[in-house]
Amino acid sequence: MELRFLPLLFFVVFVLGGCAGSKAGLLGSDRDAHGCIGSAGYTWCEAKQKCIRAWEEPCPPEKTITACYDCSGLGKIMVEYYPGNGASIVAQGKKYRLEQALSASGAKYEGENIMIWDKGGKARLVLEGREYSCLVGNCE
Repeated sequence: MELRFLPLLFFVVFVLGGCAGSKAGLLGSDRDAHGCIGSAGYTWCEAKQKCIRAWEEPCPPEKTITACYDCSGLGKIMVEYYPGNGASIVAQGKKYRLEQALSASGAKYEGENIMIWDKGGKARLVLEGREYSCLVGNCE
């Protein structure tokens, strides 16, 4: 009667023994060159020098262009342009997020209740329904 279970025992040992050396199916075994675990949603962020999940912690573009404008009737504003990824504006103590918009000339960005359109250092800003003329200046 004991010999009847011997083939089953060999089969179980064979199957389990074959899986023991395999790493392909193990979660977390897919680390990239930086040690980021792709199956867990981590990618390398060069700007922050660490592994991140983009939906939890955005990775800023490597190149950010910062421009300051002096706007008549408003004062100074700072704009950070993220090439290919929109822009952000700090005006009146509030930060606005903008997306690049189509324009025949210059660089045009729009967001909720805000638009800036720069043409060679002269910009038109529409903020909360009010329009301002702006010139590139310094950030001081």
